[in-house]
Amino acid sequence: MPQSGTLSKLTLESVQLDGAVSGLTLSIVRAEETQVNEHDLFDGVKGNQTSLELISTLQAKLGLQAVTSLKLTDDPRPEFATQPIMPTANNKN
Repeated sequence: MPQSGTLSKLTLESVQLDGAVSGLTLSIVRAEETQVNEHDLFDGVKGNQTSLELISTLQAKLGLQAVTSLKLTDDPRPEFATQPIMPTANNKN
């Protein structure tokens, strides 16, 4: 299954509906080049996930608010030395 199909499935598995669905719209918020898949003896087909794909997979499984990255601050106190932020593929903090 393509990455977008997997993410859609993971996201929709956690949605509970009160009634029938008469339509569905899918839009891509962020996209990246597809990776070449490798075959893994134990797990079947396995691809090399980019950081953006990993973030998207975790957000689909756990929810947007459950996946964060850390930003360093100038405060030397351990409890205030970092601040949670929304993750991106290029966070280097």
